Amino acid sequence: MVRKTNITLCTLIALASLLAPAVGAQGLAKPAFRDITEPPQGKLGEQVAAMIAAINANDPKVAHDFVERYLTPSVATGKALDARAASLMQAFRSSSGVDFYSVRAAVDSGGSPHTVNTVVLKERLHGGWMAAKLVMDPGNAPRIRSIAFDHARPPASTSTAAMTEVQMLERVNASLDRECANDKFSGALLIARADQVLLKRACGEASMRYHVKNDVDTKFNLGSMNKMFTAVAIAQLVEQGRVSYDDPVSKYVDKSWLPKRITDRITVHHLLTHTSGLGSYFNDKFENSSRELFREVNDFKPLLQGDDPSFPPGQRFQYSNSGMLLLGVVIEKASGKKYFDYVREHIFKPAGMKDTDSYAMDEPVENLAMGYTSESREKVHWKENTFMHVIKGGPAGGGFSTVGDLHRFAQALQVGNLVNPESRARLWTNQSDRGYGYGFKIGAYPNGLDVGHNGGFPGISGDLTIFVDQGYVVAVLSNRDHEALVMSGRLRAWITQIPAAD
Repeated sequence: MVRKTNITLCTLIALASLLAPAVGAQGLAKPAFRDITEPPQGKLGEQVAAMIAAINANDPKVAHDFVERYLTPSVATGKALDARAASLMQAFRSSSGVDFYSVRAAVDSGGSPHTVNTVVLKERLHGGWMAAKLVMDPGNAPRIRSIAFDHARPPASTSTAAMTEVQMLERVNASLDRECANDKFSGALLIARADQVLLKRACGEASMRYHVKNDVDTKFNLGSMNKMFTAVAIAQLVEQGRVSYDDPVSKYVDKSWLPKRITDRITVHHLLTHTSGLGSYFNDKFENSSRELFREVNDFKPLLQGDDPSFPPGQRFQYSNSGMLLLGVVIEKASGKKYFDYVREHIFKPAGMKDTDSYAMDEPVENLAMGYTSESREKVHWKENTFMHVIKGGPAGGGFSTVGDLHRFAQALQVGNLVNPESRARLWTNQSDRGYGYGFKIGAYPNGLDVGHNGGFPGISGDLTIFVDQGYVVAVLSNRDHEALVMSGRLRAWITQIPAAD
């Protein structure tokens, strides 16, 4: 799920060509960047130096001063000011401080008029790599429009010596020991090779209010990771002949959702690949409405009113929660079942995912983690995300699962228990320059292909990565901002250093 005041999955996808190996149409890795290790000069140099100083100060006043001085005034006020300052504080918590390494060659910003600079930072805690994406406003004295932090692909000039599986697991355990001991990770982690679980650990608190600890079976919110389930459901209905990827959405979505002039031009393919031009229902109407109003797929209908595509369908990639929501409408119309009933019966049940569902937040569900965000002026002041989040997840995200259930989902996909090999190949084929297939992110590295999805929202972060050729599965879930994404990026870097099996 995406929320404008925090690091979002949309931002992470936009970073794909710089932060992970680029992927071509056939899933082959291509050179994606070059690092300029000389500190930048002029205005950009001043901004980068001030950003690093603000991170390393670990002081809310310094963070707020940086945001007010260097960010565009329209996005540096009110809640947005607190959120952007909090992201600097979070960058320190995940790294224990950073040092400048390089400015990485700019990505195509998808038609945006804003200049994009990606700064690669070295983390002091682990010696890992962090990327800060600075989107600049144009003008004679440009300010920063937004900053997003993520794990960065290691610079090409650094040594990435091969490691064994045992060495990888030792490094993961040592990293997790440090993260947990320093309160930099709250969640659960699983690493498996095929059906064999190699590592499964948890730390932190599922409830700070009652000091209930997380365990390996705690249910965490998935954010946008639900999009994988929605895409698999569509693939199943295509196999049954009830849906075609080329069908216009108007075949399933009536004019009470969107005008026919819009839905006639958008296909199921466009919705799956985020190329419909539609935006996100996390808009002002959602922000100013009671969460109680949104429980079923149809309840979200008022939030899509007036959502005209921002470009002709198929023209380019634009991450869209509204598009994925409409796939839920397609599933309900084509199957004759409620979305939640369909995925429960046709995905969760055959995969053995007994602890996965779109649980309502006002239901007393056992061993379910509350989400905590640090959007505050205080150094450490956690706030529950209950009134920020949807009361019940849906086709675009917001359901709950465990790291064990995500492993079972990955296994069920790979052995053919959910879709046939042809459908799976379609789900996992890159459809754009953003490393995205049908509801799955697509990556490549020297030893093979990896697929999966991540999710982010205040108090939520998670990632599932399936290393298709090496056989590994990594599931990381957290009930705090960004922490699972940082951890999973680090694990990906280490796993990809394991040589491919002969």
